[in-house]
Amino acid sequence: MKLVNPPARHVSLMMAIVGLSLAGAARAQDAPPPSAPPGPCVMVVGGGVPVTPDPQVNAFWLQVNRVVSADVQTELAKRGYVVDGMVADSPDTKQRLTAVAKQLNQDRCEKAIQVSVSLKGTAEQPDVISTFEFDILVFHLNIADVPGQPMKSVRVAGDYSRSYPYPLSKAVMDTLPMTAVSAQIAGDIDAAKVLPPAK
Repeated sequence: MKLVNPPARHVSLMMAIVGLSLAGAARAQDAPPPSAPPGPCVMVVGGGVPVTPDPQVNAFWLQVNRVVSADVQTELAKRGYVVDGMVADSPDTKQRLTAVAKQLNQDRCEKAIQVSVSLKGTAEQPDVISTFEFDILVFHLNIADVPGQPMKSVRVAGDYSRSYPYPLSKAVMDTLPMTAVSAQIAGDIDAAKVLPPAK
């Protein structure tokens, strides 16, 4: 999960300029999609967000991430996939991986779709945030015994990745519909044929 740590003054200033109003991000969340039944499935994992010194900024992007993750889950279910969802919002990478591995094993899901958000600057001004990006990673876990140890090794094996960058501007924040973003993400994943077959 991609984490960036931009200086608080740049993030807070930009968020004050554009406002915390990304279309759909603050909408009341509909009832969450039902959990997938046991069996070959895919899990949508939300919670990958920027970690900044400003808790308000972090909370906003976590809400955006939750909305997009839930909508991707719904869109894939509409396409016939058996889908489950979870939010792994710990800032610690190992803790997130442990939580995801446990849930994948419990729900017997073959693959996971990680939804992350990152904030970026330009090559000339990397500390001045000008873009936000949804980063999508489809992966599965390779779990193997560790010789002479009771533990197992867990390795992430990537199957597909794609990023969706957007300018961090007031116009985009006010008008970008999260449902359209989620539908595009789900459609692109579907077209890539990297998930267990849809029903």
